[in-house]
Amino acid sequence: MQAIHFVDVFLQRQEGVEVCTLQLIGISAIWMAVKLNEQCYLSLDQCCQACQFKYSREQIEKCEQFILNQLEWRTNCPTPIEIIQYTLSIANADYDFSQIIERSMVFAQISLMGKSLSNLKSSDHGFADYELSRLRPSTVGISAVLVTLEERSNISFRDTWLSFVRDRFPQIDQVRDCV
Repeated sequence: MQAIHFVDVFLQRQEGVEVCTLQLIGISAIWMAVKLNEQCYLSLDQCCQACQFKYSREQIEKCEQFILNQLEWRTNCPTPIEIIQYTLSIANADYDFSQIIERSMVFAQISLMGKSLSNLKSSDHGFADYELSRLRPSTVGISAVLVTLEERSNISFRDTWLSFVRDRFPQIDQVRDCV
């Protein structure tokens, strides 16, 4: 998700990107996201191999620097899972949200792999638009919680929680489109 965010912001700020450089931008963004978020190590050599050695280590490093400059070094965007945990934890500290968080995380992860949240509810696992992966992490996280609460028929808490969240996340209107 973060790599997609890096590429999207980069492409919004950089005009005239040629199609032939998109793979370089993509692998550089993945390398950045892995370094920032994952416990596993992705080497530059592995990145070069993934691109069938079309780009050198130096080209990937330079592209990383260029992306970071375009992002103004703002690389710490919250993930949908962090949004899920945060919004549920501040809504009611006395409630055990572990099952809701766990199920919401599953919905969020599946949605980011290209599956529609509404299709998951009906057991139809068709692929969704690429647009779902372009939504803000907060929109995906909030939508995942809503799907979970509806699935569990926890409508009264859903309405209270949604009212609470609506005050804190102005893009809440996108949530219904996502669900």
